[in-house]
Amino acid sequence: MARPEQETTEAHLQAVFGVLSDGVISVAPDGQVLAANPSALEILGVEREALDDAGWWDLLRPAGPSDAPPRLPEALYETQRDVEVRIRRPSDATRRQLRVSTQPLESGAVVLTFRDCTDELRTREQLETLAHQDRVTGLPNRAAVLERIEALHAGGGPFALLLVNVDGFGTVNSGFGHAAGDAVLREIAGRLRGALPRSARPARFGGDEFLIVAGSSDEAAASALAERVKDAFAAPFQTIDGAQLTASIGIALSRSARDPAGLISAAEAARARAQARGRALVAVFDDKLRASLEDRLSLVADLRRAIERDEIAVVYQPIVTLERDGGIICAVEALARWTHPQRGPVSPATFVALAEDAGLVRGLGRRVLARACMEMATMRAELPQAAGDLELSVNVSARQVASGLLGHDVRAALTASGLAPTALALELTETALMDDAGPPVQALDALRELGVRLVIDDFGTGYSSLGRLRRLPLDGLKIDGSFVAGLESGSVDTAIVEAVLTMARALDLPAVAERVETHEQAARLMELGCPRAQGYLLGRPMQLPALRDLLSSGRGILRRADPSR
Repeated sequence: MARPEQETTEAHLQAVFGVLSDGVISVAPDGQVLAANPSALEILGVEREALDDAGWWDLLRPAGPSDAPPRLPEALYETQRDVEVRIRRPSDATRRQLRVSTQPLESGAVVLTFRDCTDELRTREQLETLAHQDRVTGLPNRAAVLERIEALHAGGGPFALLLVNVDGFGTVNSGFGHAAGDAVLREIAGRLRGALPRSARPARFGGDEFLIVAGSSDEAAASALAERVKDAFAAPFQTIDGAQLTASIGIALSRSARDPAGLISAAEAARARAQARGRALVAVFDDKLRASLEDRLSLVADLRRAIERDEIAVVYQPIVTLERDGGIICAVEALARWTHPQRGPVSPATFVALAEDAGLVRGLGRRVLARACMEMATMRAELPQAAGDLELSVNVSARQVASGLLGHDVRAALTASGLAPTALALELTETALMDDAGPPVQALDALRELGVRLVIDDFGTGYSSLGRLRRLPLDGLKIDGSFVAGLESGSVDTAIVEAVLTMARALDLPAVAERVETHEQAARLMELGCPRAQGYLLGRPMQLPALRDLLSSGRGILRRADPSR
C-alpha cells in the first residue's frame, strides 16, 4: 500500500516541480546537477545537457566587467543565502538579473532557486528615475540634487553651489500661460546643459529656481561659471515672442556652512542679496551675509516658537463706508502682530516674509484666522446691536492657497468659533489666483459656496486681466494704496482708480480703497463712487478692547475723523 502512495506523492511533487515559475536546481555534494525544472533552463537560457558539464557554474558568469557576481560553489553548501547576479544568457545573449536563493540539505546536497528579476529591477530603476528627475525639464530634481550635496559634503571634497533664479518668471506664466512657462523652463534647462562643463551639473530646484553643483570651491571659478549662466540667458526666448529673461545668482562655497542645509541657506541668502541689488546680478556668500543669515535663522526659530505658543497677536483695522453724511464701520481687517521678547515689535512685512520663506506661513495664517474668527464671533454675540452684522476680513497668502489645506483651516476656524461663513471674507493677492483652473482655486469655489467671500487684495499691482477676473470666484477687490496716495497730485493715479472702480461696478465687485490718509483722498474717492475705504484717516489697527469701545460708542467714523464737521 505504501508504494502506490509514495509514487503518487512523488508524481505530485514532480508535477509541481515542473510548473514552478521559479527555476529550481538540485545539486549533489560533488557538484553534479541532480535535477532542474524547465523554468531553470529557460531562465539560464540553456539545454538540460549543459548542466551535466562540471563547469556549469560558469553559466552564472558576469554580463560585463563591472557585473562580477559573488563566487557561488563551496560557500553554497555551508549556509542558506540569497544573492543577486547579472548574467548573459547563451540562448539569446540578453542580460538578465537573477535572484538566487540557496538551501543546503542534511544530505549534503543543495537546492538553488532562481528568479528572473530583470523586469522588477527595470521598474525599480524607472521609479528611481522618476523620483529624482524633474517632470518638466528632465533635469535632476530637488530631491536628487539634495542627495548629491549630502554625498559631496560627506566626502569632504570642495564644491560650490550656484542658486539661479529666473527674474520675473511670474510674468511668463501669467502673460503666456503655464504651457509656455514650462517650455521656457525646458529651454533654460537645455541652455544650462550646453553652457556648463560636465563638472557643473544643473538641477531644477523648484519653481523658477535652478541649482548648479560645481566641483570646485574656488570663488573665482564659481563666479566664472555664474557669468556663463548669465550668458546662457542672453538670447531671446522665441516661445514668449522673443522676450528676454535674466538670472539672479547666489554663490555659496562648501566651506561656507557646516552642513548641507546651512549651505543651501547660504546660497539662498546670496541669491536674495543679488535680487535686492537688481536684476541679472551675482552675489557670493561672505562673512557679512553669514552674520545676517545667523540673525535671520535665529529670528525664524523665535517665530516658530511664537506660532507654536500662540503668541502672535491680532489687531483690527476698520473698513468704513464712504458716505457724504458720514460713513460707518462695516467691517474690520484682521492683522497679525508679533512682539519679540528681546527685539520688541517686529514689522509684519519682516515676519510674514520670514514665515513664507521658512514654510511657517500656513501655521501663522491658521492661528490668525482661528483667533480672529473666535474674537469676532464673541464680539458679535456680546454686542449684537453694535457689532451683530460686522464683517471680518483675513489675509491669505499664495502659499496657503497652494497648500490645498486652506479649505480645511477655514472650516475648522468657523466650526470652532461658531462664526457665520457669510461674516468672513478672505483677502487674496493676485499671485495666489494666477492658476485660475487648478485644484486650489476649485477649493476656493467650495468656500465661496459655503458663504465665505473672496476679495482680491492690492489690486493693480499683480498680473490680473479682465478675462481672468471674470473667471475667478471673487466677491470684491481692494484698490492698492499706492494709487490712492496719488489721488491728490497725479492725474494718472486718478485715472487708474476711476478705471478700476468702473470695472468693479461692471463686474459687480464691491471695491475698498486702501491706505486712505487724508480728507482730500476720502473726498476724491467719494466723488469717484468708491463705496468703502480703510486707512489711518479712518482708523488705525487696534487691539480688540479698543475696537469694542469704538463700536460701543457708535459706528460712525468720518464725522469724528473730520475736524471741519
